[in-house]
Amino acid sequence: MTRPYMAPRPLRSSLPKAVGYLRLDLSGIAWERDELELLELASHHGYDLVKTLRTSPEIREPVQRLLIVVRRLDARAVLTPTLDHIGPPEPIRRACDLIVGSPELILPRLNAFDGGW
Repeated sequence: MTRPYMAPRPLRSSLPKAVGYLRLDLSGIAWERDELELLELASHHGYDLVKTLRTSPEIREPVQRLLIVVRRLDARAVLTPTLDHIGPPEPIRRACDLIVGSPELILPRLNAFDGGW
């Protein structure tokens, strides 16, 4: 008797999850290059880039939408090409680490004593 076919289980990374964030008005036609750089940045810092959120100026409350994705995916970091893509970093840092590609910065999550939640 043979066993029925069973699809292989998806590989699960043991690395912490990260979400990429791009504003298309800032990346312009180079958005694909920026996404690849975020993938390299995640790998360099020991994260598994599980999703990249691309937004445009027409999107209302883009950072709030990003935070929803971070919470749903239980991401430990947000990666972005420059701080210009995020704006003030504090809302992101209340939820997770923020890693910026240029200049390369690691802004750790704020804890309750630093003004986090």
